[in-house]
Amino acid sequence: MKGILDQLNNEQVTKAGWFKESGATDDGFPYVDLANIFENGGGKYDNIPAYAPVKKTTSKIDKKIESILNKRLIVFLQQGNLNVINQELGSLIGSELKKMISSIKSPANRQATIERKGYNDPMIHTGEFMRAVGYKINDGVLQGKG
Repeated sequence: MKGILDQLNNEQVTKAGWFKESGATDDGFPYVDLANIFENGGGKYDNIPAYAPVKKTTSKIDKKIESILNKRLIVFLQQGNLNVINQELGSLIGSELKKMISSIKSPANRQATIERKGYNDPMIHTGEFMRAVGYKINDGVLQGKG
């Protein structure tokens, strides 16, 4: 029981998204910086709109997170290990973030961008940005990327 209480008393943090270790575009621009531009708008020419994939994702998954916590609470109490819950939460948030990236179609790419890419998908160019999404537990090793 002491182990369970110790874990509950120590803050556990699961973060999902892009990190320094997530990689960079072919021209060396870090995905973590690109994510910030997609979230808040801006960019080199200050012309990229704020698509806000993280904000949109987190506002939609409250019930799924609650479900995981309810299902896994018993497992935690039996095994005394929060890692299972944290891994499931990280995986869920990363997966939902990837779905959100795929679903964002507006505002559309500019016509010149559509012509260069060959299609209108504002958040996806090669797919590498989406595959760079991962999660960390307590600022540990990057997991779930791919």
